[in-house]
Amino acid sequence: MAASVKGVSAKILKFGISVGLIYWMVNKGLLDFSVLGQLLTPLHVSMGLGFIFLNLALNNYRWSILLQSQNLPGRFKVSFPLTLIGMFFNFAIPGAVGGDLVKGYYVAQDHPGRRVAAATTVIMDRILGLYSMVLLAVLTILFNIGFVSSRLVLMQIAAMAMGVLLAMTFVLGLMFSSRVKAKNPILQYSDKIPGGTFLVKLYTAVHSYGESRAALVKAIIVSLIAQAIAVVGMAYVGWAIGEQVSLATYFFAVPLGFIIMAIPIAPGGIGVGQLAFLALFKMYTGTDTILGQTVITAFQIGLLVWGLVGAVLYASRKKPILNEVGP
Repeated sequence: MAASVKGVSAKILKFGISVGLIYWMVNKGLLDFSVLGQLLTPLHVSMGLGFIFLNLALNNYRWSILLQSQNLPGRFKVSFPLTLIGMFFNFAIPGAVGGDLVKGYYVAQDHPGRRVAAATTVIMDRILGLYSMVLLAVLTILFNIGFVSSRLVLMQIAAMAMGVLLAMTFVLGLMFSSRVKAKNPILQYSDKIPGGTFLVKLYTAVHSYGESRAALVKAIIVSLIAQAIAVVGMAYVGWAIGEQVSLATYFFAVPLGFIIMAIPIAPGGIGVGQLAFLALFKMYTGTDTILGQTVITAFQIGLLVWGLVGAVLYASRKKPILNEVGP
């Protein structure tokens, strides 16, 4: 009972943080919702939702690649509804990973004989998504190294991004290494470790992706394309509201902003995303522009629209569906 109350309290607190940040920004004139009114035309709405759909569809394709690498079904008509359901729960559960918990639960439910392997595809999908975000951020930093090196704050951000990329690359290398597996104490002493059997299944499932290098590379490339589409979509929003900013600005700020939004502080990154994009666009442009917080707000509204479609799919879901289409 106490744990339940604590969980509800934490959710209320995080929703409160989200609302509080938005209220503060509006009150300070840092976020003007009236600007978003310029986007309420059939063309802008359809283009905005179209860019977000492509982003979601490609991210779903990345997950399908991982499912298929584990000999699990990954057809679009089966996996995409779960992606939309996950998007809905990203807003219902604080942070940008709440939906992954729901996707992991359902995909494991759909494959009772291979629960760990199925759930691990969601974990790897998130890891590769984050890895691609950091990789894109580092690439854009290197592309703009002259400008970045002229500002201490940007140099600190660049150092952090590169450090994270190197650390993730090192950890992934360890996870997929056959030599490390041969000496892994979890495998050697699993019978003496609490929960050892489960840990062996989890480690084996994760390690197996190292045997599908082509699938991993393909998934990362698809993820980079998906993120590029999200960046271009936000640039379209900026153009639609009359802001003339270089595409390089978006490619610098958006990937870093997405990484910050992934921290589980507020539902869907709302509020946190606005502050992050405000700071990043301001740092890059050197002006007090409201562009960053405006484009991420428009993007989040679009995600919410597709999340509501996921809510309908969630409400109508009656039984496991993945294993209905075969392996």
